[in-house]
Amino acid sequence: MELKHLQAFCLTAELGSVSAAARRLGKGQPLLSQWLADLEADLGVPLLVRSGNRCQLSAAGEQLLPQARQLITQAGQLAGAATQLSRGEPLHLAIGLDDWLPQQPVTAALSHFLQAHPELCISLQRYPRQELLQRLTSGELQLALATEEQIHLPGIRYSRIGVYEDCLVAAPDFALAGISNLQPEQLVQHRELVLSQEGDEDSQEQGYGSCFAAISDMPLLLSLLKSGCGYAMLPKESIAAPLAAGDLVLLQIAFEPAAMLRRVELLWRQELEQSQVVQQLLQLIREQHQFRTL
Repeated sequence: MELKHLQAFCLTAELGSVSAAARRLGKGQPLLSQWLADLEADLGVPLLVRSGNRCQLSAAGEQLLPQARQLITQAGQLAGAATQLSRGEPLHLAIGLDDWLPQQPVTAALSHFLQAHPELCISLQRYPRQELLQRLTSGELQLALATEEQIHLPGIRYSRIGVYEDCLVAAPDFALAGISNLQPEQLVQHRELVLSQEGDEDSQEQGYGSCFAAISDMPLLLSLLKSGCGYAMLPKESIAAPLAAGDLVLLQIAFEPAAMLRRVELLWRQELEQSQVVQQLLQLIREQHQFRTL
């Protein structure tokens, strides 16, 4: 059994005629008839019922046709994958996002990339920053987006692309809502809700007081915020909808800017700089991201 035998079978079933399938393939009818006979001999069942110049699927042919089509599709995918590898292009692209980073500003770029490369297997995963960098340096990730830190890793390229805003928010009926020029000693008296993944050692280093609740699930954190359980510092882009709806309000602090700017950097492995696919993704993110630019 060869791929050409399966192609002859599928095309004959589609067109209903051996001669029509032969013309489509640019082959002689006797040769195509021989391929079909060889395939039936290999499989041990009749695939087609011939009546004059027309062909119909046999009962066995109807059941085997979907599998034959699947094999042809897989063969095409195999050839395409081999071509990608011969060009030095990846077959799988693993992209990491910093847990703290709002995803809304890069959604459009990622969406365009996914639609442009249906042949590419892509994984998108969030990680705490330190784990993100470890996976990038080990090669588990090929590309990452993260809040900038003054850390430079060997073999990793960097590009600043913009900033996002961190702000303190709470429910409208929270005790500190509506108070101007809040001081640290006022915040310390209330619980801070901290967005944190399990195992993130940096989570306990952030915040304004010793009383906090570390929560790894953003929807749960927002629900607790709206119920008045405390306040939180969150990326403004991640909470635009509840702010606009009035479910959350900005706290007016006196000791820091009302919105603190965090730089965003794009990171990728150096050996992928020659990949046209990776370069296209980098360019899309640079051109279509919706982070603020300074």
